[in-house]
Amino acid sequence: MDITTVVRTAIVLMLLNDRQLSANDKLYTTIIKNYVPPGSAAYENAKGNLAQYRPGDIILGGMMRVHKRGTGDKCSTISDDGIQSVETFNLILDKVNADNSILRGVKLGSLMIDTCDIDTHALKGAVTTFLPLFLGSNTNPSGSQPVLLAGVIGASSSAVSIQTANLLSIFKIPQISPWSTHPDLSNKNRFAYFFRTVPNDAIQAEAMVGLVAERNWNYMSVVYEDDLYGIRGNREVDIAAKKRGICIAVSRAIPRNPTTGDYKRIVNDLISVKKAKAVILFTKLNDAEGIIKAADENPQSRGRFLFIGSDGWAGQVPSQRLNFTYITSLNQSLTFQPKRNIITNLLPYMTNLTLANHLDENRTLSTRDPWFAEYLASKLNCQLPGSVVNSTVRMCTDNDKLDPATYTTLAKMQSVADAVLALAYSLDNYLRDACKGSPGLCTSVRKNGTKLSQNVYPYLKNVTFNGINNDTIRFDANQDGAAVYDIASFMGKQKWKNVGIYQNKRILWYGRYNDTIDVTSVCSQPCKIGEARKIESSVCCWQCQACFPGQYVSSNGTQCMTCPIGHKSNANKDACVSLAISVVQYGELYAIASLIVAGLGILMTITVAIVYYTRRDTAIVKASGKELCSFILLGSLMSFANAFVLCYPASDTTCIIARLFLCFGPTIIYSGLLTKTIRVVIIFQSKKVLPPAVKMFLRPTYQIITMFAFTLLQVLAVGVWFGVRKTPAEVIYPSTSVAFRSCKDLEDISVLAGLVVPALLMLACTVLATVNRNVPTGFNETQYIGFTMYASCVIWLAFLPIYITNTYNFGIKIASLSICLSLSAMTVLVCLFGFRCYVILFQPELNTPKTVMSSTARPSSIQQLPSNTDASKTPNNLTTANHQPQSQNSVYNRAPPSTSSFQMTPIENAKL
Repeated sequence: MDITTVVRTAIVLMLLNDRQLSANDKLYTTIIKNYVPPGSAAYENAKGNLAQYRPGDIILGGMMRVHKRGTGDKCSTISDDGIQSVETFNLILDKVNADNSILRGVKLGSLMIDTCDIDTHALKGAVTTFLPLFLGSNTNPSGSQPVLLAGVIGASSSAVSIQTANLLSIFKIPQISPWSTHPDLSNKNRFAYFFRTVPNDAIQAEAMVGLVAERNWNYMSVVYEDDLYGIRGNREVDIAAKKRGICIAVSRAIPRNPTTGDYKRIVNDLISVKKAKAVILFTKLNDAEGIIKAADENPQSRGRFLFIGSDGWAGQVPSQRLNFTYITSLNQSLTFQPKRNIITNLLPYMTNLTLANHLDENRTLSTRDPWFAEYLASKLNCQLPGSVVNSTVRMCTDNDKLDPATYTTLAKMQSVADAVLALAYSLDNYLRDACKGSPGLCTSVRKNGTKLSQNVYPYLKNVTFNGINNDTIRFDANQDGAAVYDIASFMGKQKWKNVGIYQNKRILWYGRYNDTIDVTSVCSQPCKIGEARKIESSVCCWQCQACFPGQYVSSNGTQCMTCPIGHKSNANKDACVSLAISVVQYGELYAIASLIVAGLGILMTITVAIVYYTRRDTAIVKASGKELCSFILLGSLMSFANAFVLCYPASDTTCIIARLFLCFGPTIIYSGLLTKTIRVVIIFQSKKVLPPAVKMFLRPTYQIITMFAFTLLQVLAVGVWFGVRKTPAEVIYPSTSVAFRSCKDLEDISVLAGLVVPALLMLACTVLATVNRNVPTGFNETQYIGFTMYASCVIWLAFLPIYITNTYNFGIKIASLSICLSLSAMTVLVCLFGFRCYVILFQPELNTPKTVMSSTARPSSIQQLPSNTDASKTPNNLTTANHQPQSQNSVYNRAPPSTSSFQMTPIENAKL
């Protein structure tokens, strides 16, 4: 005997408590020795130890929860799903044995125990029933051939399956559970030989929490059983809820063997959290019914909660279908259970079973289903033979059967049927390979009978077949069933109806049932767009806080985040998007206004230039100084033209041009005006005869040189400005929601750096023009210049506040700069050239030397000459460049000269 056999035998002997099997015991004797007449006093103590047996060439083991769990380790009342699972097992066994296409020449038998949903009880039954078969210590009733065990179907609950799987895995016996859903059973390192036709509870928990999340609920409670099924289910619900940001307001465990007071205390805890109306019940039938009853009996909770049930009680509440009072609290409850359909021929099969079918000739229990008699008596409320006679209860008859009009079969029996078929098809595939297609049991299989279950295991892992309802059945990598759940709702009138399905991590509702759920289970209502949650006592309870413009709500919804420069929040206020960049365009209203003013100024400039050019030989034009006037007109034209540059979309090139025009347009204007003003000051304010050097300054060439000297100051200033501040265009952000493309040096007060020199020239010109306002009419340009300067000062003083204080609308800011430049240049045209052009064009009779030179005052540096004095001998006379003598018709004589004999005067020749 090898070491493995020694270890296995030691385990069996250690676990056998009150009965041991010798090598000579017959299996049949072992099974029936506990059978007693049903209904007798001895039966109550023996019913938990009864076993079902059907002879066959190969035995399929079974562990079913025939009786409910009682107090302690005792079995309680018989259950619907228990008997239906036994008879489903029998029905499929009959179907397979009758089908010649599968397991040809091989008859399947069965050996089944009642677990009573007690792990220790089930473990004891497995040790005393299945392991002796595996070790080869028993033979079948008909002869000396060893009993072949292919695998075990069961158990029902996870607590029992975990204990039995630990044991059976040691002996490499495959186990297929139809209902055990504990996530730990998917751990193949611990439970390599465990299979199930249902998914694990981790997926069920995700589905249940997924329902809560789909309804946009974020606050719920959980009630669970204090056992493996409930504790692990609660853990998976908690994990799934945290992933979805759902809070669990109350989590309560139902103690083992709970009382009505326990249920009421839990319901009171649920009531204390007013906003959590969704309650997940991760329990089995009894506890689910106890909680719902307690909720219905309390006026504060009746009809208040929406119960979301697990597969432990799905479709089973109410257990007393003909009489229950808690329909108000049960209505609209939703349950999840692995997708299963009613086995179509199970109902007629069950309702055709009679008491006679399950009693042998000695009126003792039949080994096919030793529990059916008890079940039938409980359903029909009759007494079984051998029971204590009760005159108020009728005796059961041999022909009694279940009423098909009131009896209901459970859809979850499909899991039992598919589990039996999975083992049968796997066994068939193995025998075809081991016996090379020969029917029956070949010699090699009989010789290695104790290794049959071990040999079937790899075939079971890869089996694929059509189940009892023609569904494709296969096991996944964890040897679990397909993760598809039916969602059922209690519709009243003692009826559950499938209303949806959970598949591929999504809920699909049938029809518009989802719209009929009128329960809301939230701690705080969702915040509006652009509002962040200010968390209070729980992450699901908050106050909504509005975010400011330019902010968005963080991904977790709890903070207002500021968008980076150049971005703004999107329409949903949950992310930032780039700002649309605005530019000045000709089509804007403010740009149109600016261009109209500039265009009018250009026309005026051209008009003045034409008038001066065509009338260049007239007295007014000569007296005003043609050269300086030409440069003043050039500066005005640059100022007007700058409007077209400023109102064009900004680029590096346009920004450079705009800066140059801004700097040199006004500079050229005011340099010319200041030069003209200085010339008049020198002539008319001098107390002495002008020396030759000063006379040289009055010549046009030197006046132009003087003007360029003033302009050179601006050239130096512009050079420094360009060196300190670069010129390219850039995008500026006057506010969090505005992006504007503009020239870098035109966006703020730095623009004034280019206007410092023009401002100084304007100030000097204004002062000198004011001082020299009383001069001859022909030379009274200082008055015109004074008017020009006064008006220009007013324009610039009005412009500066508008420009500096406007930090938002840069289009208007640029337009105001353009209009200011145009108005200042237009003021020069109107005040300096307007009257002269009017006289030249409309009053030519005034455009004569006599009129131009008339005055009420004359320069103090020019002496009145006698008519007979030789001009060349006068020391303080003013001569022309070729020293021509003064004419008798000089402008210094009171008598007006004849226009026909008018000669150029010294002052005129000096371009005063």
